[in-house]
Amino acid sequence: MVPSEENQLVPKEDMFWSCRQSIFAEMKKKFSQIESAAEEPRVLCIVQDTTNSKTVNERITLNLPASTPLKRLFEDVASKVGYVNGTFDLVWGNGDNVTDMAPIEQNSDKSILDAGFESGKKNFLHLTDKDGEQPRILSEESGTTDDSTQDRFIGPLPREGSVGCTNDYVSQNYSYSSVLSKSETGYVGLVNQAMTCYLNSLLQTLFMTPEFRNALYKWEFEESEEDPVTSIPYQLQRLFVLLQTSKKRAIETTDVTRSFGWDSSEAWQQHDVQELCRVMFDALEQKWKQTEQADLINQLYQGKLKDYVRCLECGYESWRIDTYLDIPLVIRPYGSNQAFASVEEALHAFIQPEILDGPNQYFCERCKKKCDARKGLRFLHFPYLLTLQLKRFDFDYTTMHRIKLNDRMTFPEELDMNVFIDVEDEKSPQTESCTDSGAENEGSCHSDQMSNDFSNDDGVDEGICLENNSAAERISKISSEKSSLLYELFSVMVHSGSAAGGHYYACIKSFSDDQWYSFNDQHVSKITQEDIKKTYGGSSGSRGYYSSAFASSTNAYMLIYRLKDPTRNAKFLEAHEYPEHIKKLVQKERELEEQEKRQREIERNTCKIKLFCMHPIKQIMMENKLEVHKDRTLKEAVEIAYKLMDLEESVPLDCCRLVKYDEFHDYLERSYEGEEDTPMGLLLGGVKSTYMFDLLLETRRPDQFFQCYKPGEVMVKVHVVDLKTESVAPPISVRAYLNQTVLEFKQLISKATHLPAETMRVVFERCYNDLRLLNVSSKTLKAEGFFRSNKITIRLGRALKKGEYRVKVYQLLVNEPEPCKFLLDAVFAKGMTVRQSKEELLPQLREQCGLDLTIDRFRLRKKTWKNPGTVFLDYHVYEEDINISSNWEVFLEILDGVEKMKSMSQLAVLSRRWRPSEMKLDSFQEVVLESSSVEELREKLSEISGIPLENIDFAKGRGTFPCDISILEIHQDLDWNPKVSTLNVWPLYICDDGAVIFYRDKTEELMELTEEQRNELMKKESSRLQKTGHRVTYSPRKEKALKIYLDGAPNKDLTQD
Repeated sequence: MVPSEENQLVPKEDMFWSCRQSIFAEMKKKFSQIESAAEEPRVLCIVQDTTNSKTVNERITLNLPASTPLKRLFEDVASKVGYVNGTFDLVWGNGDNVTDMAPIEQNSDKSILDAGFESGKKNFLHLTDKDGEQPRILSEESGTTDDSTQDRFIGPLPREGSVGCTNDYVSQNYSYSSVLSKSETGYVGLVNQAMTCYLNSLLQTLFMTPEFRNALYKWEFEESEEDPVTSIPYQLQRLFVLLQTSKKRAIETTDVTRSFGWDSSEAWQQHDVQELCRVMFDALEQKWKQTEQADLINQLYQGKLKDYVRCLECGYESWRIDTYLDIPLVIRPYGSNQAFASVEEALHAFIQPEILDGPNQYFCERCKKKCDARKGLRFLHFPYLLTLQLKRFDFDYTTMHRIKLNDRMTFPEELDMNVFIDVEDEKSPQTESCTDSGAENEGSCHSDQMSNDFSNDDGVDEGICLENNSAAERISKISSEKSSLLYELFSVMVHSGSAAGGHYYACIKSFSDDQWYSFNDQHVSKITQEDIKKTYGGSSGSRGYYSSAFASSTNAYMLIYRLKDPTRNAKFLEAHEYPEHIKKLVQKERELEEQEKRQREIERNTCKIKLFCMHPIKQIMMENKLEVHKDRTLKEAVEIAYKLMDLEESVPLDCCRLVKYDEFHDYLERSYEGEEDTPMGLLLGGVKSTYMFDLLLETRRPDQFFQCYKPGEVMVKVHVVDLKTESVAPPISVRAYLNQTVLEFKQLISKATHLPAETMRVVFERCYNDLRLLNVSSKTLKAEGFFRSNKITIRLGRALKKGEYRVKVYQLLVNEPEPCKFLLDAVFAKGMTVRQSKEELLPQLREQCGLDLTIDRFRLRKKTWKNPGTVFLDYHVYEEDINISSNWEVFLEILDGVEKMKSMSQLAVLSRRWRPSEMKLDSFQEVVLESSSVEELREKLSEISGIPLENIDFAKGRGTFPCDISILEIHQDLDWNPKVSTLNVWPLYICDDGAVIFYRDKTEELMELTEEQRNELMKKESSRLQKTGHRVTYSPRKEKALKIYLDGAPNKDLTQD
């Protein structure tokens, strides 16, 4: 074919260059768009959520291009805070009061720059309620949160707020509403009570085990025989029914733990999940005695093994049969730095025999001498549900601390246990000769390795058992059943953290759809096989020598496999297959949940707010909580509050009203004139968990009228002072606006007090001792420093002159429970000596405090919070020798005798003797030293106590005066007898008066206490130290043993672990 001129073929080279130019042109266009976007000015928006007191201090920051439309701004804010777009308003945040500001237009295409936002500056916005309704949380509105994307993670979930720790593990977007909506996986989570994640992991695994759940459902509770509250099987049954039928995202486990006999303190104890498994199974066996389920745990979880010792000379073997509920697998052999690579390798090591030779030789009954022998374990029977515990917790004898081994250990999805039943030994004729009954109990069980060991077993063995038949029959039985020992993994219980503590969660495969799920407390999400592999442990990559330092602390701790046997593998019971008692229980729990849902709906529409009322007769402020439906009117709310405050016999209903009130500032914010028929939800700004304000039920006499309180007003309490009688009248509340002048404010006071404004002199106290005369009539109240609520206190006394300072005088009582007691306010002047100030204090102390002292019988000294400091000598001058300032505080100390402090070179310390043989502390005694010599201190202590100088031990007190410490801790916790020669060096640093010194006779023995005496002393000391406000310290807490009490409550005699 010959192409025409109009339709000529394009050469390949030309086509290549044409495509290349097209690509470059497109890239150039993109780059120009990026450059223009980079050049575009940006607007910084800072948004404060004011809809809730818990979020009012939180801010989100958006840095947007100036061309961003307003509707996109709202979308970005909604996405950031997790609210449904359109259920909140944004207003300018210039100032705290945003109630009167118009909200920003939400659906506008106008750019934020055109809407008044400024580039290069901070633009403050407030997120507020829309039409009086609180914003709706995204998850509760849309329900579109995808568990597979939002909650798909393997590690522990981040905490919110903070309980503790360890506050429980919740997701970042977790809220109360999310607990009310079921996960999209269809499974229900369990709420972490505090540190009960280990319990949640085990309960979810048992629930996802068809054979266990079905058997539990078949058991019927007899209420006439047992209290349902203390019945463990019944509470587990209820929990499983709720896990299967509840519409909530997560349910509580408190009823189950209550049936264990646990109180709330147990929720703060984290235990080992394998330990819990053993204890719970034991409790269930006790509860199920003489029932159809009596042998359920053994049938499902119990296996058998032989613990044997075989003589290597004659072949004689002594052995013992032991049972187990789980197989503990060592992660790293003792003394080795190399961990086992897989579960299979650890299983081989578990049954690997050891040779007893040399000093460890075994005494053979047949040879009648010590011989070399082989000692080991041999599996006889594997259970239907095989539990493997990976022993990740170990003890480091170098550091003498518990450690966690985070080494990598793989485990298969299908585990073939055929290789772990060895028939070679069974073919040997020597084995036959050593199975006589006389040798049955001669072996020793590896009790340190086995989780459960019993000396005998009466149960029916449904698996492979090698101890009963002839060798030929045993070998035949093994060969025929070997193919049946294939197990499939269905539960991985994971621990994240260290040996000191951490978090448990479970990865479980559902037998219904073969899908893996992560059960992480209240969160249930789909995961993949790759996520399971992440729990192998070890580091994510090769880091050479330092690999263990970077190993992940999140790894598998317990594995549960199920035997693949179509004849035994059960499916979960369908609803129509439930026993009659389970059908009734399901119906009962559904009704309770519906009732709870209705109650919750009422709660969601109920406004709960603090209510205050000044009782019209008793004149005391009463406090209560007002709960009123959001659709109830203000008039109806007044009636409810009237009855709640019990005012029927004190004041008529029409003499009461509700006003907006700020209890913290004692400020009446506004009244609600003409809004008697307005719903409370609208008045209060919607139903909220907490409100930024309170309500006051205000009362009046029948002949009085209510005052109108407008928003934006400030409230001032005015005291009228009569200078002639030197009396201060009770306060009168006057309301004004911050933009009003002092003259206008005086006119308001004149109306309230009936005093002439022209001759009135107003003094404003902004804070303590800061008095200001309001003498500029044109100045506004805001300029004078008024706030929305102003508490004014007027004290009688002359005005301070220049160089004078008001001083608070406290009495120092070193041997009293409260060593600091306020006496009076005094005035000290610059240039005054200490003796002159003492002379001025004498008549005031006599008149105001009833202290009749002479000038030489007391001293003044520095006060630093509660600590007594430098002793002021009579000749010291204020501002020259002693720094003095406004609001200064000073200690007054009454002396027992003549003042011993004469010079600044002296040092006054407070000593206290500790008597260990009596477990008692003596009173404080002052010791005045001429120097900072330790030797002089010892001499003075020996002089006042009679203890020989060489037997004096001393230590400096810790903390603030009086340096309280428990008598159970003082003997060993203080730094006794520091190796220094002077007091002003480390670790003492005693450079000023007032230091506390404890001392003792080092030859005096410590009293020996019984456990009862120690506990009694601990209670007394704890009470004493808490009353004095000092920190109580305890010795490290012993790890509490995990116990389940079958009668529902611990026996008081057994509470000491």
